[in-house]
Amino acid sequence: MITNKERLIICAGLVLCCAPVPVQGANPKWPKPEKGIKIYSYPEDQVVLTNGTACFTVVPETVSKTKTTLTYQWKKNGTNIPSMTDPSLILTNVQGSDVGFYTVVIMHGGSSVTVGSAEKGAPGARLFVQVGTNTATQGPLQPGQGTKHCFTNKYYGWVTFKTLANSTWWTPSNGATQVTITDTSTNNYNPQYVPIVQIVEDGTLNSVCHSNVAMFSPLHTGHKYQFTTFVVTPINPPPPNSGNQLTLDINWQP
Repeated sequence: MITNKERLIICAGLVLCCAPVPVQGANPKWPKPEKGIKIYSYPEDQVVLTNGTACFTVVPETVSKTKTTLTYQWKKNGTNIPSMTDPSLILTNVQGSDVGFYTVVIMHGGSSVTVGSAEKGAPGARLFVQVGTNTATQGPLQPGQGTKHCFTNKYYGWVTFKTLANSTWWTPSNGATQVTITDTSTNNYNPQYVPIVQIVEDGTLNSVCHSNVAMFSPLHTGHKYQFTTFVVTPINPPPPNSGNQLTLDINWQP
């Protein structure tokens, strides 16, 4: 019998392991209960190809003496997803419009706990979508403000794009000597946002950034590269909203 902590979700003929490793090993005192609920694992970021299947799950347990049944409501970017009221959220035929932050509200008697990520304060587990041959990747705008050394204006949000292996570090394709990245979603918003794209090399932490398009050359054998779009001011009001889809084309070149 499959227990709650070992849940496997069977969907469209595929077995998807939706439950991450328990939060804190075998320590019986962990996780600490919150409002009468223990959370053994949290929704994790998902990266899928267009038309693929994404699965988010939460593994809770009620620790109250009354053992009230837990109920669930999944949200995308803070808005309820109709009829999504199970411990696992399965999205099939995923498209760019599905990109965003996913959280689940666990209700227990008269109280509730919102669960989105193992990181406290995170807006939710992120869904990234890659298109076709992975030269285009889509991710949700992360809220936040700051500055970077390679541009003078402040940014108010960013996306660091992930690979299908759920890593922010990309390995160059065979034979590539340079890479060019292009933010392609600014035209999708009115008014258009101002993108600054940045490439970072892992071995040296050398970086290059430019408005809309950036190129890194030469690529070094054995090194990996990170790609980020920053949405910068001045824009008032600043589109897109937190969680909205940004798209980056990644072009490995000989």
